[in-house]
Amino acid sequence: MARLTARWEAATRGAAALVLLAGEAGIGKTRLAGEVAALAAATGGRVASARCHAAERSLFLQPVVDALGPVLATPVPPALAGLFPELVDAPGDDRPDPRRVFAALAGLLAELTATAPLLLLIDDLQNAGLATVELLHFLALRPAGARVLVLTTVRAEEGADALAQLEAVGERLDLGPLDAAAVTALADREGRGDLGVTIHRRTRGHPLFVVETLRGLAAGGSGVPESLQAAVLARVRRLGDEVEELLCAGAVLGAAVDPEVAAGLLELPVPEIVRRCERAASARLLVPTGATYEFANDLVHEVLYATTPAPVRRLHHRRAADLLAGTPESAGTHAAAARDWPRAARALLLAGETAARRGAMGDAESLHSRALAAAELVADPEITGRVLVARARAREGLERHEAAWSDLRAAAAAAREAGDRRLEMAVLRQLGGDVPIALGVPPAECVTHLRTGLRRAAGLGDRGAEADLRGRLAILATNDLRFGEAIEQGRRAVAAGRAAGDRALLVGLDGLKAAYAYTGMVDELAEVVDELEPLARRLPDRAVLQWTVFGGAIPAIAAGRWDEARARIAEATAVTQHSGYGGHDAWFLAHLGWVARQQGHLDEAVDAGRRAMRRNGDAGHRWWTPTACALLATTLLARGDVAEARVLAGRGLVLAGPDAVAACRVRCLAVLAEAGDGDGATPLPADTALLEADRLLSGVAAPPATAWLLGADAYVSVARAWLARGRPARARATLAPLLAAARAHGWRPLAEQLARVVA
Repeated sequence: MARLTARWEAATRGAAALVLLAGEAGIGKTRLAGEVAALAAATGGRVASARCHAAERSLFLQPVVDALGPVLATPVPPALAGLFPELVDAPGDDRPDPRRVFAALAGLLAELTATAPLLLLIDDLQNAGLATVELLHFLALRPAGARVLVLTTVRAEEGADALAQLEAVGERLDLGPLDAAAVTALADREGRGDLGVTIHRRTRGHPLFVVETLRGLAAGGSGVPESLQAAVLARVRRLGDEVEELLCAGAVLGAAVDPEVAAGLLELPVPEIVRRCERAASARLLVPTGATYEFANDLVHEVLYATTPAPVRRLHHRRAADLLAGTPESAGTHAAAARDWPRAARALLLAGETAARRGAMGDAESLHSRALAAAELVADPEITGRVLVARARAREGLERHEAAWSDLRAAAAAAREAGDRRLEMAVLRQLGGDVPIALGVPPAECVTHLRTGLRRAAGLGDRGAEADLRGRLAILATNDLRFGEAIEQGRRAVAAGRAAGDRALLVGLDGLKAAYAYTGMVDELAEVVDELEPLARRLPDRAVLQWTVFGGAIPAIAAGRWDEARARIAEATAVTQHSGYGGHDAWFLAHLGWVARQQGHLDEAVDAGRRAMRRNGDAGHRWWTPTACALLATTLLARGDVAEARVLAGRGLVLAGPDAVAACRVRCLAVLAEAGDGDGATPLPADTALLEADRLLSGVAAPPATAWLLGADAYVSVARAWLARGRPARARATLAPLLAAARAHGWRPLAEQLARVVA
C-alpha cells in the first residue's frame, strides 16, 4: 500500500503512471485497488472505475467507456463520438482511427485532471480486448500532462499476454498469500483469534478464503468450513431461496448482473430483481456498480456457477443467448455453454468479424478459433468454411501467412464438401489474395483462382463478388505491368460495384486506383481517391483506407509538393498501425525514403529505407520486401554505396523469385544492371540483369501516353546501365515512353530528371 500511496501522490503532482496489480484469483487485488480508490477520493481526487468482461472483448474500449462515462460532463472531441455519443456537440466519425481515439482520450484526461487528479481503475484486465491494452500502453507513454494514475488488476496466468505488453511501460506489483501472523491478526479482530492457526492451515493464507471464513463465522457459522465453497454457499442460503435463485442465474450471466437481463432470464419484473440484488448487496455478496451489480469477488461467482445444476445452467445460457443476441460475443459464449453449437459458431464468427473490422486481429483470431471449434462439433462444412476464411484474414493481418494458407486450403475442402458456390467464390478470392503472394505462390496461380471465381460469380449473377474478383485481378495485372488490362478490369470492377452496393464499390475502386497510381495518371487517380477515401472512412475499411491515403500522395509527388506527399504517406503509415494489417507499413516507409531521395535528402532516405527493411525482417512479403530492397538500393547507389546496393538488390531478387510479378523483379534487376559486377556474389551478372530488365520494361503494356511512372527508378537505372556500356541510343529509347508519359500527366520534376539523364 505504501508504494501505491507514493504512486498516487506522484500522480497528483503530474507524474502519471500505470500500475499492474497481479496475482491469482481472490488474492486481494480488487480489495487493494479499492483501498487506493478510497485514498484517492479522500485526498481530493476523482475515481473512474470499471471491470473488463470476457464476453465484451470485441466491444471497442468498453471498459474505458464504462469507467469514464460517469465522470464526464462536458462535450468530448468528435473523435470520441463513437464512445460517448451523448457527449458530442456535433456528429463525428463513429468509428475513427484508433490512434486518433487514443490521442483524443489522452487529451481528454489532461483536461479532466486540470482541476483534480484522477484514479482510472480497470479491474480484471485479463478479460480486456486488445484495444484496451493498447490504449493503456499509449497512455503510459503519452500521458499528455494528465494527472492520472492508471491502476489495473490482472490474474497473472490468464493475463500473461497483457502483462507482457504493459510491463515495459508500467510497474508490476505481485500479491501473494498472507502469512500465519497476518491471518491470526485478522481472526483476532473478529474475536476468533483462537482459530487463527486453523484458518491459516486450511486456507493456506489465501486472503479471500480467509475473509469468507471469517464472514461465515461472524454470520453464525460454527467452526471453520472445510472448503471455500461451503463458506460461500452457507452465506447464500441464509438469504433465502429467492436470492439464491437470483445469484445462481446471475452467475450464469457472468461477473456482473444486469437487472434487466436477469429479469428476462427469470421472467420476473425488474423491480423484483433489483430488490433481490439489494438483499444480496447488504450481505456483501453483490456490489452495486452503476446500472449493474457485480459479484463481491471472483470466487463467489465461480462457486455459485459451479454449484448450479447443469440442466439449470444450460437453460439459463440458452435464454441468455436470446436476450443478448445484439452482442454477438456474449450470445456466442452463452450458446456454446448451452451446447447450441451452430448458433455459437455463427455468433462467434460475427464477433470475430467485428473485431477484425476495428483492426484487432488477435482478438479476431481467438474468436474465430472458438467459432471453428463449435462448427466442427456439428460437422457443418458451410459454417466451417466461412470461419476458416475469416480466420485466414485475421492471420494474414498477424503476418502468420503459413497458418492462414493452411486455413484457406481447409476452407476450399469445406466449400467442396458443402457444395456452396458462394463460399467457393469467397475461398477463391482469398486464394488469389495476399497470403499466397506473401508465401511466393506464382501470381499466375492466383489469377487462375480469381478467374475461376469470376465464372462462378457470373453464373450466380453476383455483382458484388464480381467487383471484388475483378478488383483483385486489376491489382495483379498492375503489378505485372499489364496496365491496359488492369485499367479495363478496374473499370469493370467499379461498374459491378455500383450495381451491387457500397462495399462492392469500395473494392472495385481500390482495384482501379492501383492501376492509375502505378501509371501516374494523376487526374484520374485523384478522381478515384476523392470518391474512395470518404467511402473507406464511412464503412469503415482501414485495410483499403491505408492504400487510398497512400494513393493520395502520388499527385503531390508528381507535382513536387513534397511536404504534402510526406504528410499523406505518414498518415497512411498511421492508419496501417490500426488497420489490422500492420506489415504493409514497410511499403509506406520505403516510399517515404523514395520521396526524401527526390528532394536530395539522401541520409534521411537511407534511414527510412533501413527502417522499412527492419520492419520486413529476414524474409518478408514477396512484394513489399523486394520493392523496399530496390528503393533503398537505388538510394545507396546515389550515395555511392555501390557494394551494399548490389547486395540489397540481389536479396530482393532472390526473395521475389523467378515467377514474381514484373514490377518486383525489374526493380531489383535494374539496380544490379546499374551497379555492375563486383567482388561479391550476386544472383545474376550485371549484363544478364540488364537484358532481362530491358526486356521487362519493353514489355510494359500501357495505354497511349502512359508508362510505369511509379517505377521511374527502374527506367533510370536501366538507362544509366546502357550509358555506362556506351549505348546512348538504347538509353534514350528506354526513357522515351516514360518521358512522354511524365510530360502528358504533369510529372514535371520527373520529366526534368529524365531529361538530365540523357542530356
